[in-house]
Amino acid sequence: NGRGVVFLKHNGKFPAYSEPDSNSSIVAYLMAEDGYVPETYPCLGLCDGWFKIDVGGKTAYIETGFVIWDATDTF
Repeated sequence: NGRGVVFLKHNGKFPAYSEPDSNSSIVAYLMAEDGYVPETYPCLGLCDGWFKIDVGGKTAYIETGFVIWDATDTF
């Protein structure tokens, strides 16, 4: 079902969208930097190549290729 947590696979700034479509509005940018432990985001499910996530209380979608999914639920 895709539930668990996700974190960024690479360093950089990646958009999280309001819908599972890169043409929808950007809800937030997820960032990861060298030397820092990447932040994890609760994963709410999987939808056609996109993870539905919680970013600061807002629902957003990020493409599966940008993140690593982990079934461990730390929340």
